[in-house]
Order: sequence, then C-alpha cells, then structure tokens
Amino acid sequence: GGSRAPKRGGMRPMAGAHVPPAAPRPPDPDDAVLTQVLDGFTAQVREASASRGGGSVDAAALRTQAMGLIDEPDQKRVLWVDDHPENNRSEMAALAKLQIDVQQVTSTSAAMKALDEGPDGFDMVISDWGRPWDGPGAGLRLLSKLKKTTSVLPLVFYHGDFDPAARAARAQQALSAGALGEAVYPAELIALVLEALAVR
Repeated sequence: GGSRAPKRGGMRPMAGAHVPPAAPRPPDPDDAVLTQVLDGFTAQVREASASRGGGSVDAAALRTQAMGLIDEPDQKRVLWVDDHPENNRSEMAALAKLQIDVQQVTSTSAAMKALDEGPDGFDMVISDWGRPWDGPGAGLRLLSKLKKTTSVLPLVFYHGDFDPAARAARAQQALSAGALGEAVYPAELIALVLEALAVR
C-alpha cells in the first residue's frame, strides 16, 4: 500500500456532510437595525431609571417585551397627561425608540379634548397622580371621566410617591378605580405600557 489517506486538516467530517462548511453568512441588516433599536431602548430606560433613583433594569425582560411590540403591525399612540412633561423626557425617548407616538398634554381638559377629537387614535393613557391646577386627585378624576365615555383605553399612573405604604395605598386606589396599574420607576412604567399596547 502506497495509497495516501485524504487530507482532513485534523478534523473528522460530520456524518452526512458532503460539502465544506459554508462561509458565515453576512449579518442581516434588519437584525443589525433591530439590535440598534433594542440597545437604544434599554439605554434610555436605564437613563430614566438612574434619574429617578431606580434600581437595576432587567434589560433581557425589557427586550423580550419590546420584541412583542415591535412585531405589532400598527404604530401605537399614547396620550401622556402630566403637568411637568419635562420630567419624563427619558421615558418618552425610550418609547420613541420603539416607534410609539406620544402626545403630551398637561391637564385633564386637554386630555379629554384630545380624546374627543380622536378617541380611536390612542391605544392607552399615562397620567400623573396630581396636577395642581386640576385639583387634588386629578389622575383618578381623569380615569373616572374615561370610564364614562365609550373609551376602553387602559390607563397607567406614573407618579413619584416612593414611600412603600403610600405607594401601596395609591396602587389599591388605582386598581379599584379600574387602572391597569401604577408605576414609580421607569422599568415598571415601560413594562405596563408594553403590556397594554401588546394586546391592542
């Protein structure tokens, strides 16, 4: 025997492999864009959380929720009612990364006007708890007005009462009145928003 064994480069061929392994396929540009969107989104949520003294953000959970929303065919619209919209810049930027259109108003009357002009144009409402010129309990009164209309829009309260006992009382009031939930930290808010929008 003078026959030589074929060169195998030190690797054994896989069963059924008749062709050399294909070169790695170039990255799909859509995957790169999606990764960029999700990275930008989680970065904005982290920034918002840091500005409010929130804890760490579960980026993997947020990305999973965001993916569910990204797969929705229609653009989502949120009506955000807060007399200090400048305090929510990072949260709004996070939603914008997901192509969620946010319309800001600063009072209950402006919110009701926006809803009257196009109630089918919004998918949910975010409201702060109190607005001085709307009087005490402004957020709950807005929710009550919404319930009296034909609107079935989910409403989430985003407030700054971090004291655990006071927050628990607010959560109970919010849920009893028919709100989807309440949040004080950005990751909590975003999770509720994504939950509300994914089913509409």
